[in-house]
Amino acid sequence: SVHAMGRAVAIHAVSRSETVTAVTALMLAGVREGDRIEHGSVLPADLDRALASSGVVVIVQPSLVFERGDHYFDQVDPDDMPFLHRHAGLLAIGVRVAAGSDAPVTSADPWAALAAASTRRTREGRLLGESEKVPAAIALNWFLGSPQAPAGPVRRLVPGAAADLCLLDRPLEAALLAPESSVVRMTFVAGRLTYS
Repeated sequence: SVHAMGRAVAIHAVSRSETVTAVTALMLAGVREGDRIEHGSVLPADLDRALASSGVVVIVQPSLVFERGDHYFDQVDPDDMPFLHRHAGLLAIGVRVAAGSDAPVTSADPWAALAAASTRRTREGRLLGESEKVPAAIALNWFLGSPQAPAGPVRRLVPGAAADLCLLDRPLEAALLAPESSVVRMTFVAGRLTYS
């Protein structure tokens, strides 16, 4: 198995049956540090205890709430709607959460993801799972962990490290009140200016 080779697993699970199967497989195999469920789009409450106690990380894609939310109202089983793209509910039970963009399926813009996580509004303005809202500052931290250790400690700026950051036209607290990419003035990746 992958665990026997000393490696963690990332399981792509979207539907209820996929997430139940993924969580069951992880419980049977034993969770290794770094194991994660990608998407976890429908995570029913009967998985909560296993998710919270196992240490598995759930990688959420908040942009899907905005970009695909209206489709979900028409296509997702009504029984699954309360468990669709859980954010606050996962945090409340102690699940470790990190985020990704799911690009190119959704926009790669992390600011759009912060807005979606904090408002839970669809493209047409419908509210999708209001109880799953999280403050934009919490969602931002989901993107700030190390790519090698999602849901680990938030990376910090330290003297001498290559810049991996963006400079804003206002204080971060103000930018997070209504997240949008227009606040970004410069972006540095691995010490190189990539946007200005």
